[in-house]
Amino acid sequence: MDAESTRPRCLVAVWFFIFVFVVMITGCSPTEVEVDRSFVTGQPCAAPCWYGLEPDKSKMEDVYATLKTLPFVDASTIETSLMPRDGLESTYICPGIDRPYCGRAIFYTSILRDLQVPRPHDLTLNMAVDRLGPPDYIVYDKYFSVNSCSIELYWPDKGIQVASFDSDSIIRCQAVAANQGLDPDALVSSLLYYSTQDEFTVECCGEMSDVRIPWPGFAK
Repeated sequence: MDAESTRPRCLVAVWFFIFVFVVMITGCSPTEVEVDRSFVTGQPCAAPCWYGLEPDKSKMEDVYATLKTLPFVDASTIETSLMPRDGLESTYICPGIDRPYCGRAIFYTSILRDLQVPRPHDLTLNMAVDRLGPPDYIVYDKYFSVNSCSIELYWPDKGIQVASFDSDSIIRCQAVAANQGLDPDALVSSLLYYSTQDEFTVECCGEMSDVRIPWPGFAK
């Protein structure tokens, strides 16, 4: 085999080792999905601000313009539908996240009122409280079933709701009901920034099965 025939193989081998080296020093691959960690880092602005967007302040066109610039949002999936009282709801998908949508914005009179934002998959309730301080109160399902129980933490002055719901939620609700505190390692399933104006504020305890209690603290 002559030198000319082996040269392409040598070049492939060289580029392969360069690729492996780049992956090793960067800790990621070219196909790694972008993840929004703005809640944890407080960058480019701290919650309830999200990439310059805030409920009661941002206009609809500002929200759409911002979504189209974010690397973890698939802008082609933005869908808008009508809501009661002439409201509008926009949802979008984040690549690599297996849910109907990873974010949602609700508008009334073309002003942002509610903003459900993507959250890191490893975000825990303890991390959220470290970032925001203790919540004013929590809401949980009083008549929790075997398969369902959600726990929501509220910061009404900030207009922030953090929710946890997974396969172990029933155990956590039982612990809260027994005054044993909240599991600090429970994963956050939803981050919501909402309007603090009375007309649009997120209401807790709308169901007969919901219980609102002062912040019980974390389990020891």
